[in-house]
Amino acid sequence: MNVGISYTVDFDELPLEVKKLLVETRVLVENGVLDAFESAENSLEDENYFRALKGIENTRKKLFKADLRLQDCHAILTEYQKMLLIREEQSGVSEEQFSLNFEGSDATIDENGTISLEVNNNE
Repeated sequence: MNVGISYTVDFDELPLEVKKLLVETRVLVENGVLDAFESAENSLEDENYFRALKGIENTRKKLFKADLRLQDCHAILTEYQKMLLIREEQSGVSEEQFSLNFEGSDATIDENGTISLEVNNNE
């Protein structure tokens, strides 16, 4: 079961937060996913097809988890880029608060550039 998380970061630090998510995802792929592939391959070589099926399913789950994280990163950066363009267009206009709707997430950015993000992975 997936759950949503929410935390606040400064708008200008958002790319750094996305980078952290990408690093975590890369580590998952480098360690967990590749190990799961190897386990499934070894099981096939040993003709242990039941264990190979479990290994394949485990690999799929890890890949799905990585894909969800990459989807979150893509959505966050897409909206971040849009927000940068909006800021550029509206420089000189003082807004109390900007509201964004990330794909799969809800976010709010105040006039100081502080972003509040709630990820909704209920899919």
